[in-house]
Amino acid sequence: MGKKKRVYFSNARAEKVFKAIDDTWLRRGKDGVLNGLVLPQNTWPPQNHGLTDLELTFFLLCAVLSMRGGIISEVPMKLFWQLYEKRPDFFNPKKVSNKSSALEIEKQLIELLISNREKEEERKIRTKITARFEDVQISFKFISKEKNEKTEINLLDSLQEKFRKIREVVKGYKLDEISRSWFHNMNVLNELWDGDLRNVFKGVNDFEEAFGRIDYKRNDMGFIGMRRKIFSLLTIWLQEFGLIPIFPTPIPIDSQALRILWATEIIKETFWTKLFEPQEKHPIQLAGKESIRVYEPFVDQVTIWSQNFMQEHGFSHLHINPAIWLLGRNLCRKSFQNSSKAESTVYFEPKALLENPDLWPRNYKDLCYFCPIAEYCKWAIPLAPYYRWGLLVKIGERIPYFQPRFSWEDKQKLFGRKI
Repeated sequence: MGKKKRVYFSNARAEKVFKAIDDTWLRRGKDGVLNGLVLPQNTWPPQNHGLTDLELTFFLLCAVLSMRGGIISEVPMKLFWQLYEKRPDFFNPKKVSNKSSALEIEKQLIELLISNREKEEERKIRTKITARFEDVQISFKFISKEKNEKTEINLLDSLQEKFRKIREVVKGYKLDEISRSWFHNMNVLNELWDGDLRNVFKGVNDFEEAFGRIDYKRNDMGFIGMRRKIFSLLTIWLQEFGLIPIFPTPIPIDSQALRILWATEIIKETFWTKLFEPQEKHPIQLAGKESIRVYEPFVDQVTIWSQNFMQEHGFSHLHINPAIWLLGRNLCRKSFQNSSKAESTVYFEPKALLENPDLWPRNYKDLCYFCPIAEYCKWAIPLAPYYRWGLLVKIGERIPYFQPRFSWEDKQKLFGRKI
C-alpha cells in the first residue's frame, strides 16, 4: 500500500467519544437513549428457539450474509428464521453439501419474502380502503356506480403498486448473491472445518488471525460474501452468544459507524477524501462537498484502527459496536439534516436552515437533544448518497435545532419509555 493511501485518526477525539458511548451502553438497563432497545440478533431467532449451540452458529453464519445496504436488519433476520423453521436442512453444512446448487435456497427465500411483503402490502391496502369508507359508515353496495368504478380503479392501482414494490424489494435484497455465498460457505465449512464454525476460531489471538483463515483472497477455499465488516459482525454475534471465546475484535465498519466516526472528526482525513464532482446521475447540489468514496482499502484501515484503538484504551467491542449501531439507526438516521427528498436529489443546507427556520418540519423533535455524543458531532452526513453511489458526503455543519425543552409527554411519545 502506498504511503499516501492512508486514513488519519484523532485518538484524543476518539477517546472522548468512545467514553461517552461506553457510558451510555453501560447504563442502558436504567436510563438513557439505549434503554429498552433490542438488537436484531436478540429478536431472531426468538428466545425459545430451542437450537443447540452448533445449530445457532449455522443460523448466524447464514443470517449475517444479509446485513448490508439500507435494509431494516430485523426483516432478513425474521425471513431467515422463517426459512429455518421450514427448511432446517439448508442450515446444515453436511446436508447442503449434498445439494447440486444454491438455486433451491434462493427459490425458498424469494417465496418467503414475497409472501411476507404481500401480506404487508395487502394489510396497508385494506387499511387504506377501510379508512376511506368507515367515516361515512357505508358499504360498497350502497356506493354509486360512478364512485364504485373509481374505487375499483384505485384498488387496481394499489395492487399494481404493491407488485412493483415487491419486485423492488426482492431485487434489493440480492437473494441470488446471498444464496450463492450461503451454498459455497456451507460446503467450505463441511470440507475444511469439519462442519463446525467454531473450529475457525480455535486458538486465535485476535480477529485478524481468524479472518486470515477464511479470507478468500488468501485462501482458495475461503468464505465468500463477507469481508471484514460482515465477518467482524459474525464474530461479535458468536461472542455475544458465548459460542466462541472473546478476543480483540474491531467494530464492524458499516455506514452507521463511518458516519459517526467522520461526523465526530475521529476520522480526520483520508487519501480517498475528495471534493465531490457530480456526474450526470448525481445531484448538482453535492458539487464541491467533501466526500469519501467507500473502497475496501479505506474500510480495512478504519477496521484495523478500531480494534487497535479499543485494545490500547480499554474499550470493549461488545459495548462500542452495538451502541454505535443503535445510536446511528435510532438517532442519526432520524435527524432532519441527515435526510433527503425527491429521490435523494435534494438535501438540507445548513445555511438555508439558519436563514429560514421555517424549513424545519413543523413540531420537529430533535433526537440529537438526547444523543450522548452530540457535543462532538460536527457534520451532517446523509446516507442516501452512500446507498445509491457508495459515497459519504458532508452536506455541511450540523445546525442545532433551537426549541423548547422536551416535556415528559414528549419523551414518552418519542421513546415509549423513561429517558
